[in-house]
Amino acid sequence: MALGGVEQGRETLRVLAEFGSKLEVGGDEPYILRLTLFVFATATLAASSWYFSRQALLLEPPPRPVTLAQERLFRWLPRVLGGLGFAVPAAALAAAAGQYPAWQRP
Repeated sequence: MALGGVEQGRETLRVLAEFGSKLEVGGDEPYILRLTLFVFATATLAASSWYFSRQALLLEPPPRPVTLAQERLFRWLPRVLGGLGFAVPAAALAAAAGQYPAWQRP
């Protein structure tokens, strides 16, 4: 959220996603390395948020009898948090790409 919400964060995402030349900031690293590290970090964020939210819910499961709403929350909250680990960076990248004119977008 912080990367997509401020101008410096969007600039960081643009540098991450663009090919760029060697003279520009961030142009020293190969593009595929930057992209691979970003995807790995995003997958790690999503997996850890899913796993640790699931484990936190298993430490103190809701007492019986469980209502249908509690059961859905227990099942779907970790899944939603894991999905947000992918959706939030994707939305930030979309916000950063939205600053380009339509004729410059790939």
